[in-house]
Amino acid sequence: MASNESTAAGRIETATRERKAAKCSFNRQPVSKNDWKKGEVYGFDGGKKVKGRKRHILVDTLGLLLEVIVTEANGSERINGLALLLESQENLDRLKLIWVDQGYQGARFTKAVESLSSATVEVMRREGKGFQLLARRWVVERTFAWLIQKRRLVVDYEKLPETSESLIYIAMVHLMSKRLARNEQFAI
Repeated sequence: MASNESTAAGRIETATRERKAAKCSFNRQPVSKNDWKKGEVYGFDGGKKVKGRKRHILVDTLGLLLEVIVTEANGSERINGLALLLESQENLDRLKLIWVDQGYQGARFTKAVESLSSATVEVMRREGKGFQLLARRWVVERTFAWLIQKRRLVVDYEKLPETSESLIYIAMVHLMSKRLARNEQFAI
């Protein structure tokens, strides 16, 4: 009799699990944790407490985008900064000065940048703790603020980092075309 009760309880549990699985798949909710949705490039940066991906951007003094790469969060900022400069070979001859934050500091990074281009590197350092307005750091932060005004870029939904990069370029083209149209309207 006990074996019949245990098999009946087992069948009820199995049926319950199947109903929950069917309900979850009907609502398009994952039954278990699916890591495939995060994509190939995914990590955790312990310093900034960031999980996922980092966006490295190269902007001009107005904050307009020159180049972008999307990398895993646990990658080295200096190596990814050099990869960003290698991606933008056509822009390197126009650069004279590159402002970077403290994540990109180091003598080897500076030498590598100088070997790639004629630009000099200036690290924006902060003194003390807490929030401080750094001299040129706000230009990059303002560009990031412009980017996250686009709903698709607030959270990284993309599986491939190339898709994220393309969406960032599309957002900047949209922003720059709106500005161009607004300025052209006042010129008439």
